[in-house]
Amino acid sequence: MLNFPLIILSYLSLFIYGLTDNVRGPFLLEIQHYFKISATESSLIFALSSMAGFFMTFFSLKALKAFPPKFLLQISCILLSFSMTILLASKTFPYFLVGMFIMGFCLAFIGLIPNVFLSTHITEQYRSRVLSGLHSMYGLSSFLAPIFVTVMIGLKPGQSLWPMENFQWVYGLLSMIPILFLFIFKVPKFKKSLDFDHNQSPSNKLQLQSTVIEGNKISYYWMAFSLSFMVITEVLISSRLPSYMTLVFQLSFEKSNLYLSFFFVSLLFGRIFFTFFHTSLKTSTILFSLFGAIIAGLILGLFVHPMALPIVGFFIGPIYPLYVHYLSLHFPKSMDYAMATILKVSSLLLASMHIFVGAITDVLGIRMSFFTTLIFTAVSFAMFYRFHKLHVQTKS
Repeated sequence: MLNFPLIILSYLSLFIYGLTDNVRGPFLLEIQHYFKISATESSLIFALSSMAGFFMTFFSLKALKAFPPKFLLQISCILLSFSMTILLASKTFPYFLVGMFIMGFCLAFIGLIPNVFLSTHITEQYRSRVLSGLHSMYGLSSFLAPIFVTVMIGLKPGQSLWPMENFQWVYGLLSMIPILFLFIFKVPKFKKSLDFDHNQSPSNKLQLQSTVIEGNKISYYWMAFSLSFMVITEVLISSRLPSYMTLVFQLSFEKSNLYLSFFFVSLLFGRIFFTFFHTSLKTSTILFSLFGAIIAGLILGLFVHPMALPIVGFFIGPIYPLYVHYLSLHFPKSMDYAMATILKVSSLLLASMHIFVGAITDVLGIRMSFFTTLIFTAVSFAMFYRFHKLHVQTKS
């Protein structure tokens, strides 16, 4: 029987994650102007939060063993609200980066917990669809983020209510959401939903206190790098698309954010489609097809018409939950270790990518930096193909 309160709490957690994580992209140029910083310096906004996630992974497994997930979610929400208060009050760029670092640390936990516990406490029969639904919530909140930003800019609260920049107003409002989320734990059904023995998984008897490493550790890192390169493509588009459309095609702020909204709509529809999509095809077959569609879409978007860039989100959307499901088939007894490894690698690569792309933007322009999406996707595909050929299982 499905634990619906657990599923709802997990979905709401990732909704908060997506909304908070995706307001930075639309405000990137405004933040650069406000603090008078270059593209390379502004890349630290993303890089430091990713680096915080990297540091978090070193004790995430111990935290999952030592504390109930409910406690970890509550602490993360409180600190997330605190970090956005710092962003609201920052008058200098170093203080702003401190807030980003704390926010990245909290978001890493909020992103890790739902993935681990739905992977280990949902039976294989429902796991793929539940995970696709989980990441659909991220897609929904990501879609709403640029709309929220556009509405706030249209209201101009900095002129009519209190003299602050638009991005400061947005972070001020967002800081209230994690606190409101805490009240759901007072509802009896939700309060009990996470009161299970968090060291025991009903679906595969996973023991978090004695994680079993299945096979060579290199396999975990190999797949973590493969998925991380695909995550880099998604994050690069979502964080830089408004700037790309403004600087390359001279579109207005509103129209550039419209392209970002289209991208997140595509991500959302892709994840929703695979939540309800029933097929006899193997997970690996679906992933190979998605890789082909993504590479074709990026080529069209970069060389033919930029509208293909938002559309490619439909094929990027299902990649993460399908990867998680694929890994759960190969590493059924160590999904906690697998997910922590993915977060560790993706956080480190994302931090490096943001600095790398920022430097390319300063030197060669943002158009050239977008061509790296093709490289990252091709590397991700090649690594997945190699792993699958070496570890073919009929159920994958």
